[in-house]
Amino acid sequence: MSRRRIVLGALLSLGLTLALSADRVWVTNLAGNTIVFFDSGSNALLGTVTVGDGPIDIAADRAADPQRLFVANSVSDTISVVAVNPVGQVGTLTGDSLFGPYDLPSGVTRTPAGQILVVDQKATTFPGTPSGRGTIRVIDPQTLQTVDGFRDASPTAQYTDVVTAHGRIWVADAGDQGVAVVFPPSAAAPWSYPRTLIYQGGGDFADFIEDESDEATPPAPKTFLLQPRRLATDGSTRVVVADAGSDVVTIIDAQYAQESLAILRNVDLGLAAGQTVSDVAVAGGFAYAVSSSVATLFRINLTTFAVDTLALGGLLPGGLGVTSDGELLYAGAAAGGDIREVNLDPTGVAAPALGALIVGVATASPFGFLAAPVNANSGSGSTPTWISTSTGSSSESNDCGLLGAEALLLVLGAAAFVRRRP
Repeated sequence: MSRRRIVLGALLSLGLTLALSADRVWVTNLAGNTIVFFDSGSNALLGTVTVGDGPIDIAADRAADPQRLFVANSVSDTISVVAVNPVGQVGTLTGDSLFGPYDLPSGVTRTPAGQILVVDQKATTFPGTPSGRGTIRVIDPQTLQTVDGFRDASPTAQYTDVVTAHGRIWVADAGDQGVAVVFPPSAAAPWSYPRTLIYQGGGDFADFIEDESDEATPPAPKTFLLQPRRLATDGSTRVVVADAGSDVVTIIDAQYAQESLAILRNVDLGLAAGQTVSDVAVAGGFAYAVSSSVATLFRINLTTFAVDTLALGGLLPGGLGVTSDGELLYAGAAAGGDIREVNLDPTGVAAPALGALIVGVATASPFGFLAAPVNANSGSGSTPTWISTSTGSSSESNDCGLLGAEALLLVLGAAAFVRRRP
């Protein structure tokens, strides 16, 4: 299997050579206040940027050659916006005028349309609607404005991660022990803004996937989705859930038509009592899972659900990341700054193979990974430049608050909330 990350194409008629660079890999230091970035081909450290405290997740405005990164800081309750070229922090988002300040933001992702989704565990209130916990905010990556959003009226909802797959928004809800699935709008079920998630009734546009054992007679104890924390997806056919309340990885059909048939398999990793799943990733036709309690990488076939393992050379992993070509996986140490590299075969023919131990790249608990191909001229190591501190706005946008566009949207009203419990 090739480890090559440099592609050279000789254009002989023009006497030119075209060079494409390796992936750039950005890593959040969960126990610190920085992100670091390095080259996936050489593992050379390229730079460090200071962000907020407790950065747990990271997303980019583009899949290739990103221009801006968005970092969810779970301790300082902010979103850091980081420029890629030149490298440096350009702003901090503290909240918006509809949902208020961020409260433990822990998941961030990019939609296929290029917007940024952020989930947090905020107890939200706005006029005429009941309080609730858990918000999904949609951010324009250029203006840094919150342009759309959802909130969950359930007082126990705690949104911990978010991905998009098959045109749907998938949210891990650790508080209500399940996965909320938000469907795109249609002529039959248009959306108002801000929106309260509706799980049944007229205009139904969300499902809730959970362990329904407690609905049996007599009730049976729940065994999976006890505390869903991290999500991963191939973007079209599978959504994978890491359960921080058990040693189960739940595989969901991203294209399901009937909610009760959404779960394809609950894969028990066979860990010892008290050992749970810390993170998941997807590459090719496989899901990869880790527990911070064991120095092992678990590989799950997303078709047969067979499980095999790879020893991680003593590294107790916290978070996972995969390069854009699916050939390399990174496992960050749950404590300490080391990262273990694993060689993957995207075709699934060869088993994962232990790669280099990247020492000293991260400074504290590398957890959130983002890898993307970049233009060879993209800046690296530039001194971070502070531009603005914002609450749903930036120096490059017009902050109209509730007196402008947001007020107009607010007048549209929010739909009533009913939690589905089949």
